[in-house]
Amino acid sequence: ARLVRENAKVAVAQEGEKLQAALLSSLSHDLRTPLASITGAVTSLRQLGEKMSAETRADLLTSIEEETGRLTRFVGNLFDMTRIESGMVKPKREPVELEPLIGEVIARVGKLDPALEVETSIAEAMPPALADAQLLEQVLFNLLDNARKYAGTAEPVAIYVRRDGDMASISVTDQGRGIPGDELEAVFEKFHRRARGDGRPAGT
Repeated sequence: ARLVRENAKVAVAQEGEKLQAALLSSLSHDLRTPLASITGAVTSLRQLGEKMSAETRADLLTSIEEETGRLTRFVGNLFDMTRIESGMVKPKREPVELEPLIGEVIARVGKLDPALEVETSIAEAMPPALADAQLLEQVLFNLLDNARKYAGTAEPVAIYVRRDGDMASISVTDQGRGIPGDELEAVFEKFHRRARGDGRPAGT
């Protein structure tokens, strides 16, 4: 019994170390990259601002704005994850019109990447669904953002909404390479990533 307890403690410690290493690696990339872009743009504007064309200055300011938004989303996601883990997030069940909500999500992702094409198929006379509108919007945004980053924009992403008995069924489908079967469950673990060097972008 003592051996079992000791082995369990070792396993927990090893898992904690793996999670900490993954967190530090993700933070390192997701904070450094936008900060480097912002710093570079600010330095260029400060040193060469008057010598640059108006178009170049506008591009640098746009870059600062986009990277600042990226940092804000990243920090917001970390806060949200902490709140979910601590049980502070209590989903509300209220009637939600799905079609306009999906439209808002598509517009939101479109600001990040106008090249992404999203096709929708929503069943006719679809009644409102009981859901937490804010959390549902975030789930759909995450799925579309993942499709954009990992499947690319060469093929459209499809959102299907169907009625399944008393439930609303929503699916997001892309044409990417997919995930090997033995890793499907692992994608729900915090900071899990496919093997490095498989051509996918780094990040959290």
